[in-house]
Amino acid sequence: MFYNQYLVKDTDQFNPEHFPKVTGELDAYYEAMKLKPSPGHMDMLLSCVRDYESKTEWIYFDPELADLIRSKSLSLNHVKGLFLSCIDNQPFRTQLETYIQSGNRTAVTY
Repeated sequence: MFYNQYLVKDTDQFNPEHFPKVTGELDAYYEAMKLKPSPGHMDMLLSCVRDYESKTEWIYFDPELADLIRSKSLSLNHVKGLFLSCIDNQPFRTQLETYIQSGNRTAVTY
């Protein structure tokens, strides 16, 4: 049996202030990207946390980034858990994706 890591109700809206562990993981990811910028890093990140997959072409496109995303040194477990927990709330999921793609905390209104 699977238990959601977070309780996301059908009417909930994404608010990053309610998920400090998620924002902490994303902040660490964004810091790592400052050291090694990559044009496809947001697509790779979203695929990993939203879809739980790493596309083979991304491994060839940027092997270092693919290794970083899949490694234990950069935890994204809370981000993945939140995506799994909001699977039935599409507006929440879309807001979460927008927040991730923005790369910062000020780009999302909630």
